[in-house]
Parts: sequence; structure tokens; C-alpha cells
Amino acid sequence: MKLIFASDSFKGSLSSRRTAELLAKAAREVFGALNGEIINTPFVNVCCIDSIR
Repeated sequence: MKLIFASDSFKGSLSSRRTAELLAKAAREVFGALNGEIINTPFVNVCCIDSIR
């Protein structure tokens, strides 16, 4: 099984990296030892990228 988490941040409380860590931890608790991998990648709001350029 492969789980992919593309998490976003929660304003003022959790970064996207921390959100992904918590999702992975919860997945391990629910599914036990996974015979696969968990991929964490932060979600980037593309509407904000254009304003930076």
C-alpha cells in the first residue's frame, strides 16, 4: 500500500510539514506496520507563486 499526503498548512497553528508528519503517524496507528511507503509532500498554493514573481 502506498499513501501520499499532500498537506497544506493550518494558518497560525500547523505548518504543512507538521501536518504531513501527523497524517503519517495517524496512518501508522490505524493501519499498523505498513507494507509500503508513506510519501509526504507539502502542498503549495499556486495562486501565491504568481504574486511572488
